[in-house]
Amino acid sequence: MGINSTLEQLKVVELEMLKEFISVCKKLNLRYYALGGTLLGAVRHKGFIPWDDDIDIGMPRADYEIFIRKAQTLFPDHLFIQSIHSENDYLMCFAKLRNSHTTFIESSLRDFKINHGIYIDIFPLDFYPEKLSEHKRFWIKKKTI
Repeated sequence: MGINSTLEQLKVVELEMLKEFISVCKKLNLRYYALGGTLLGAVRHKGFIPWDDDIDIGMPRADYEIFIRKAQTLFPDHLFIQSIHSENDYLMCFAKLRNSHTTFIESSLRDFKINHGIYIDIFPLDFYPEKLSEHKRFWIKKKTI
């Protein structure tokens, strides 16, 4: 099997996972956005960037926190929300939706005892306050994290 056909198979799995993700977000009334290469591919290529091998999604922090707490029960059993809350050895500051029926080992995570299924990256989006009066509270909170 060549690299191109493997990449195309990967994209098929990721697209099915994205459809499940969108369905769960609709059920929970959560906002999400395509980011990075996923956004560029959707606009410029009407799909994936030909050489891109992942999907990147962003969610406003409040929606992301609800997703982490409530979404797992709405996914089929083979889809797993991987985060610092679900796997002790997972150390990334964002979540991944993993397909447990597959294997896709990232070089940066290969030595960790975690789920290594095909994934979608899900990033929390934290926004800087628009009101000047909220800036001080934001900086205090930032220093305590």
